[in-house]
Amino acid sequence: MAPYLNVGGLNSTFAILQDVPPPSGTIRVLSRTRKTYNKKLIQSQVVPAVRQFITQHSKADLSAITGTLTAFFDSALKDYGARNAGEMAKAQAWVFITISKINSYGKHYWHRDGICGLENGRVLSRYSMAMVGPPTEVICSSEPQLGLELHHAQKGLESLPRHPIATGQVYRFTTGQGDSPIHSTPVFKTGRIFVSVIYY
Repeated sequence: MAPYLNVGGLNSTFAILQDVPPPSGTIRVLSRTRKTYNKKLIQSQVVPAVRQFITQHSKADLSAITGTLTAFFDSALKDYGARNAGEMAKAQAWVFITISKINSYGKHYWHRDGICGLENGRVLSRYSMAMVGPPTEVICSSEPQLGLELHHAQKGLESLPRHPIATGQVYRFTTGQGDSPIHSTPVFKTGRIFVSVIYY
């Protein structure tokens, strides 16, 4: 496993944490329609529940994806614990998964995530990874004015530089803030499995 990077710092709006080992073997998305998973779990339930959902909608062996999922959730929890001393043991996970064969929109939709929750008055961060397929595209600038009327500025955002995220890289970004990263699902025509978690 690659070293713990935490590019961007503990309190930044966006940070790349580390690479996780890719799943062994080829994983093929089976479902023609977009499948989503949204559930709150305790940490011991996370990997078994997520891998079960993924194998229901893709051609993947349970053992083939266990190492990748374990590394992802361990990395996210480690970062959460570094930013919230003493919280790791009792942390709960709010897990999101999206499995898609294609980007049904056929184009980018640039946006900022809304507030996903508060903890002692602090906005929680989302940890994400594209396990299979292209990663999320994140615009480098976090200037608040870029977030004004985002739905009217889609074409203008296309030309802005983006963070060089790779498939299998774990990254964190804040939610619901004026400077939270602007991002989009990539345009793709191959299977994609996207995993995301918020610890609270």
